[in-house]
Amino acid sequence: LETVDVVIASDVVYDPVLTDALASVLDTLLSNGTKAIISCEKRVFFCEKRLREEVYEWPRFLDLLRTSGIKVDIVDLRNVPKFSRYDRNKYLEVALAQRAD
Repeated sequence: LETVDVVIASDVVYDPVLTDALASVLDTLLSNGTKAIISCEKRVFFCEKRLREEVYEWPRFLDLLRTSGIKVDIVDLRNVPKFSRYDRNKYLEVALAQRAD
């Protein structure tokens, strides 16, 4: 993996152990201009303590990347064309990650 330009991942952020491993791998791979495009459909759970629906793992993953010095930009999906018929739901999010300058 010496000359990786782009890492593409989809629907890979849902389990805490795997999320930690993915953040660690990206911390290693995102160097020398390498970028990552990660899409996620946020997993919602009902928090009994707060008595409301919450999304936990996706924000935690983004925080792990940022803590490692990785810049994360959330893509505005309104500017991304659709090439097939489907409805994007409010839980779909795409992030562009790269080393901060």
